[in-house]
Amino acid sequence: MKRLSFIAVALCFTFASCESELTEPLDEKNITIETLSEEIPEPDISEPEVVAVHERSARVGPWSDIISENFSSNSNIDDNWIRTHGRYDYNSDLCYYVRWSPRLETLDGRQCLRLAAWKNGNTYRSGHVKSRKKFYPRRNEDIWVGASIKLLAKDGAGYKGFNDTYGAWPAFWTVNEDPGVWPTQGEIDMMEGYSFGGSARFARNLFYGTQTGNNLLDNRLERRYEVSEGWHTYSMLWRNRNGAVDCHIYLDGQWLGVYWSGSDNDLNMEAFKDHNLILNLNIGDKHGIFNNSQINIFSTMNMYVDWVSVRRRDNNL
Repeated sequence: MKRLSFIAVALCFTFASCESELTEPLDEKNITIETLSEEIPEPDISEPEVVAVHERSARVGPWSDIISENFSSNSNIDDNWIRTHGRYDYNSDLCYYVRWSPRLETLDGRQCLRLAAWKNGNTYRSGHVKSRKKFYPRRNEDIWVGASIKLLAKDGAGYKGFNDTYGAWPAFWTVNEDPGVWPTQGEIDMMEGYSFGGSARFARNLFYGTQTGNNLLDNRLERRYEVSEGWHTYSMLWRNRNGAVDCHIYLDGQWLGVYWSGSDNDLNMEAFKDHNLILNLNIGDKHGIFNNSQINIFSTMNMYVDWVSVRRRDNNL
């Protein structure tokens, strides 16, 4: 979600398009939550047939959890995540993040974190969360990152798909978000969605630069892919093999491609480190991607997250 990249949408949330109903944190004690019957699945990372960079054969250890989140309680949200409050999105002067947008709800029988966006005067209130824990693959270590996400808009008493909205920009990504760092320690976008009122675009991307605020890659490493409406698992396998680093991107367990330092002359994957995991739902932009006068997210735009997982394992070549 570069300083020109972010996250999107999901479902069910009955409130009006004025902030007066949402100026205080929601009474989370009164939210009914269903218990998940399913556990977070094991990483689905069957190696692709194409060997892009490094030799695939490796002796690997068992997976262990860095982040294992199925959003079982509201206290876990604040224990494990920072709910951004009082800040505009990097890429939009219309989208203002408030801490009461992310909350727990149920959708399709699943207990979820929901990021909601709604219109507030001439701007939009929305949600952004980042993990408290940071991670990256040390030497001879694999990191797997995944989340199950659904984007859905509320339209009065009914619902609209993500493709029906215009101007929504959801994202699932990793970056070191500390001030004065971006993009010197890299950014990995597993999912960025852009809605255009009848169509949508999804993409993966990488950003990197040697000086703060100066991305050397422009948008050269953006790779688009198709996503249908509904639940999807977005994931990556981030590997360090004897000091050489690469990153494989997956959609629903299907391999989409790989990045490594040779992907671009200006890319140094070995500098990517200390990343937070971020989920956010941006509305509008200041780069000309959308016509901000045409934004339409109906009553609310929502990004539902069923689970998030970050796991590590040793790999000894």
